[in-house]
Amino acid sequence: MNRLLTLSKSNFTKNVEDYSIENHLNPDQTLWKAKNRSLNVQCVLRKINLIDVDLELLENESNLDEIVDHPNIINMIENFVQKDYLYTIFPFANYGSIDKLCKPYGLEEGIIALVMKDLLPALDYLHRNNIIHRAIKGSNILIFGDAETSFKFTLSGLKHSFLDDSTSFLNIFDYPTTSSKLLNHLAPEILEQNILGYNYKSDIHSVGILCCELANGIIPFDNISTDELLFYKLIGDTPRLLDHSCDEMNIFQELIDRLEISLKQRYRIYMKKRFSSAFHDFVQQCLHCEPINRPKAYELMEHTFCSLNKSETESYDRFKEILKKKFHSQ
Repeated sequence: MNRLLTLSKSNFTKNVEDYSIENHLNPDQTLWKAKNRSLNVQCVLRKINLIDVDLELLENESNLDEIVDHPNIINMIENFVQKDYLYTIFPFANYGSIDKLCKPYGLEEGIIALVMKDLLPALDYLHRNNIIHRAIKGSNILIFGDAETSFKFTLSGLKHSFLDDSTSFLNIFDYPTTSSKLLNHLAPEILEQNILGYNYKSDIHSVGILCCELANGIIPFDNISTDELLFYKLIGDTPRLLDHSCDEMNIFQELIDRLEISLKQRYRIYMKKRFSSAFHDFVQQCLHCEPINRPKAYELMEHTFCSLNKSETESYDRFKEILKKKFHSQ
């Protein structure tokens, strides 16, 4: 187990000078790999300038952190203000986020089932507590593990929504204000921003997008303009798992001589893939255009795709091989 996860908040000081800062972890340089000097443990240090930030969002994040308690959801360890900056300490995921691992051509189906096994109970927990995540994507799913590997949601810094007991799930109109990096993963009803609003089923749509991201190695609707993305989502153009059964593969065969070498290689790999009918059905149910027709998180937990059998051990072993190959080669 990651030692940081076993330490209490009282072990961490509220002084940035007590942390040695290493490399930054994101392009915005707000997340840094760090080490607590006295404890000699690695952590993630987030640094936010309070002058140009959404204070309401930060307050909402702090309130949620006090409420949320689930083994597959990451809580902040400590936070403090120093000069004009808010510093927040998080556990350090020794294997990073899963979006890095699925590139360039996607993960095996059994490994994605393992991810769902950890994440769906966490999502069900959030929904039962009237919380909509609104930022389910590969970069927000971190991989922890030494003797045992687990996948955990990160909540902090995201655009999730908390609903009190008097609020109906059918009438949510609180839309993300800084969602440009989430457009590919957001459900059509959130992007549409119409009088019907949205509900927790928008997270289920994002689960379907996540599965496509993990299986295909690329995010659906990537490399197209924002206008095109919104158009395709709002007309109900549904992403899919790319394997030998897709119509795209027939088009690929016709255009193979005109494609760049990198695209030829990608589609040749896709043509060799054989995802199960259960996996295809799981994704199609998640991505249904009508929110009311999408299953709930606990219903997805009972889906055939998530009913891991004797192949579970084999999938874990295979996943550990992938981790070992990736991180030992760096």
